[in-house]
Amino acid sequence: MPGAVSRFRSAVLSALLTAALAVPAHAVPCGGNSAERTVFGKWQTVPTSVRDISAARPHLERSAPTRTRYFRVLMKLQEPGGDRWQLVIRDVNQHVLEVFGPEDFANREVILSGRHATNILVFDLNSGGGEAPLIRLRQEILMPDAVDGISYYSRQVEGIDNWKALFDPTVPFMRRHWGDNVAFVMVGIHEGSAPATCSGIVLPPHYLLTNWHCGPAFNGQNEEIPGAFWSPPICERTQLDLSWDDDTISREFGCERVLATSQDLDYALLRIRPLEGSASIGPVSIAASTDTPTLAMVHHPAAAKKVISGDCAIPDRALPSWLGKVEGATLTHQCDSEGGSSGAPMFDRKGKLVALHHLGFEIDPLTGQCDRKNKAIWMKFILEDIERKLSTTEAPNLQQGDVDN
Repeated sequence: MPGAVSRFRSAVLSALLTAALAVPAHAVPCGGNSAERTVFGKWQTVPTSVRDISAARPHLERSAPTRTRYFRVLMKLQEPGGDRWQLVIRDVNQHVLEVFGPEDFANREVILSGRHATNILVFDLNSGGGEAPLIRLRQEILMPDAVDGISYYSRQVEGIDNWKALFDPTVPFMRRHWGDNVAFVMVGIHEGSAPATCSGIVLPPHYLLTNWHCGPAFNGQNEEIPGAFWSPPICERTQLDLSWDDDTISREFGCERVLATSQDLDYALLRIRPLEGSASIGPVSIAASTDTPTLAMVHHPAAAKKVISGDCAIPDRALPSWLGKVEGATLTHQCDSEGGSSGAPMFDRKGKLVALHHLGFEIDPLTGQCDRKNKAIWMKFILEDIERKLSTTEAPNLQQGDVDN
């Protein structure tokens, strides 16, 4: 392992070598949910009759339900117009929220607006006496404060959430820092539909590590197609936010390319690009070991704001991987999880990344009883698999000592 980790640290990832994978015999999750993905919010296509902003209709107002936490739009420049126009997005009281002009669309036809804490957006187009463009609102993205109707899923004590808000006064400052690179991942499985959400962790300079099962593909009968998970269309509709917590700041990225996946180890490594603001991603210390006495997990259960589950016991340390191909790759843990926790990073007591949360409680097919075990994959095996699959021309920027054996 030392040689493998050393090579991974200095290696660079450039090729996508994902193999076609067999369908696993999934156990049935406890609590009635079908997956650890959470369907959250609403991505809807704007009706044809009200989607265009132009000289014919320079003023447009769109509203969302009152419980909307953030309202944003995906805009496409259909016809460029002249070089003097300006599109202003306002709230209902006419405060300026965002401004766009020809230069903003110069290198891209489609722009995702910022996330605005309002349920009404007003669009005003001023062409300055010149030729007006035609701007089409393609999608509206409505994000609520929380998910309604989430049932008990994978908690050690039914009805009790054994986690704390990351910025709770009782959480030590250094543990709060563990959440800096934890991402709220939104996957638009179908354009115009509600996104599924998971958790993940970003690695420098521009990578996301999350679960393979968070990027599903479906056939016409709504059945999963394992060989098509994390296909290019899924990547294109994936966004992640490093600041989905108690503040009003966003640090958002989009999926640029899928680099490596494994259904057996349930991971996906994506190359990401910034959508706004700073593109800087801080270092992450990784421990390629399996002997930590306890674990902590920073995650987004049920699409909630960032929380931390801490000092969780590890009942099993060396179970087979999901499809049974790799001995010792899976551990079980007692951190509470919920739909949306999938892909969450798990840390040792020093804040080193040691595992990736994988699955919640499942029905034991032999006994018919809930196994009451959360599952994760050791980073040791994920790192080894990434190195095996990818060539050495591009890699996460792990500094000397950031990967420990």
